Amino acid sequence: MREMNKNTFIATESDYQRLSKFHEALADLSQISVSDISVDVLFRIVVSRLAQIMPADCVSIMMVENGQQLMLSDGVGWDDSQLGLVLAQWDTESDPEYPDTLRGPIVDVSSGVSPLIHGLVPARVGGISGAQTVPIGSAGFPIGVLGMYVKDVRSFSNHDLTFMKSVASILANKIRQQNALMQVEKVTQDRSGISEITRIVSSSLDMDEIYPLIAHQAKQMLDFDRITINVIDHVNQSFTFTYTAGAENSNWPRKGSLPIKGRAIDAVLQSGKGIIVQQDNKAEVLAEYPNAHSDQHGFNSLLCVPVYWKGKIIADLAFRSKGVNAYTEKDIEIASVISIQIAAAIANDSLHKAEKLYAAEQSALAEISRIIVSSVNLDDIYPRFAESVKRLLKFDRIVINTIDDQQSMAFLRYTWGKNAEDFTSRKSGRPLPGTATEAVMRSRMGMII
Repeated sequence: MREMNKNTFIATESDYQRLSKFHEALADLSQISVSDISVDVLFRIVVSRLAQIMPADCVSIMMVENGQQLMLSDGVGWDDSQLGLVLAQWDTESDPEYPDTLRGPIVDVSSGVSPLIHGLVPARVGGISGAQTVPIGSAGFPIGVLGMYVKDVRSFSNHDLTFMKSVASILANKIRQQNALMQVEKVTQDRSGISEITRIVSSSLDMDEIYPLIAHQAKQMLDFDRITINVIDHVNQSFTFTYTAGAENSNWPRKGSLPIKGRAIDAVLQSGKGIIVQQDNKAEVLAEYPNAHSDQHGFNSLLCVPVYWKGKIIADLAFRSKGVNAYTEKDIEIASVISIQIAAAIANDSLHKAEKLYAAEQSALAEISRIIVSSVNLDDIYPRFAESVKRLLKFDRIVINTIDDQQSMAFLRYTWGKNAEDFTSRKSGRPLPGTATEAVMRSRMGMII
């Protein structure tokens, strides 16, 4: 620009030429962006066009990934090996203003360009002395940064800034368009997946067959590295791993029942809703549920939803991901829909197992009755009796005593199992007072110690 007087400016021929190039480029890019080309192809066209029009040594399009990373999506003047790489992790604790620098345009000709503000070009390309960047997307929620960098000292005009903003707007519209299309495709895919899960659940009563098929369909709808289905025992406030798949190791899953208290499943039971535990909120969650870890065994994100049956939570469905901040509220909705579809199968499986256990108990009791009436020789009956009882109860030792009320003595009649030899001395009898046997006799009820 050439100054004529204090308040009057006349554009030079080069200014007119540049503005003409700007208008021509915007018209071309606008037309290209509404065609069927992908966002990646548009990125390549944009950076190439900017490099031709603007006297820039480096041009970049960096996209925000996972809310806390800047990834070089495309550019000119960069090493090709850097394309597609995450070049920055936002450190919001040591530099809380860093994300805010993406929310507005930056023009810097100070010869001391900040790598945080301007997309790390100075850290990757030497000699940068000036930069101009604009956010892609709304100022309140930037999804990327369009940047231009120069090695010579020059001023950027308002026309340059307006042009960059217009290009960024074209990019944002194309990204939104593609995201909307992907969302429609995702909804269609999710509905198809839910229908398939419904079909799977109704196709068989064999849960060993059903669970892997459910996990396969869930993988099409949610990103996870591990899936678990845990059945809840409300009486004992515990849960057991009914099904697990993905990223196994020798120490997991743990066998037997585990306590609910303090875990993510506890939070689900308390709230009756799904929960996400990941970097964004893990400190808050762990303060109330100290065992609701999301970052164990290489995982960084946890999603857990309740499985309801007839108004009661009978299980939970949990997903773990190695990605940081991998889950959103939308993922809770999808996981909850999956849980609804599998609830009947889990309930039927639990009922089937209960019926099998009842049948086994009845069979064992019938066998015990047959053994008792089969002989009058107790020494013959006791070992066979113990063997049948083992089908009903888990134990390491069994002891049978007879009681002499008049002498207030207990006499050992039979023992089997761990350290059984230690009890042989009791065959001659031992006083009842103060023993568990006396407590049982007085209460006429069984005891658990």
